[in-house]
Amino acid sequence: MARKSTENRGNAKDSPSHRTSRVESEMRELIASYLLGPLRGEVPGMISVTRVIISKDLRQAKVLITVMDPTGETGLTGDSLNKAAVESLRDHAYEIQDEINARLRMKYCPKLTFFHDDGFDHAMRVENILKDLADQRKSSDPKDEE
Repeated sequence: MARKSTENRGNAKDSPSHRTSRVESEMRELIASYLLGPLRGEVPGMISVTRVIISKDLRQAKVLITVMDPTGETGLTGDSLNKAAVESLRDHAYEIQDEINARLRMKYCPKLTFFHDDGFDHAMRVENILKDLADQRKSSDPKDEE
């Protein structure tokens, strides 16, 4: 009687499958290129697709974005810019899904939901705090006074 190998069974639940990660990567690229092409100018600010998280059944996809407006053209800042960009992308979700469906050969095209990725904002806050602490140390360091 042959024994079944069980060494990979535990790992399948812990990490996403190779196919899922490949689909996430492809979708990220397609969405980013669509934002640069047909949606250019229709969505406020400069949008970067930071990550796509797809469900195991490949029917739902969360798209995480970061938004910047380095020129100040939109007149929006902070949360209002993020909300406007996410709302605009939600309005165009079906167009983006059609593009994905046309380019990727999948049984079902995942339903896209867009969210602001606050990881970048959080990293910037931490970096500013660390910079402020370093500046305070320099100004209060007794070795600098001598």
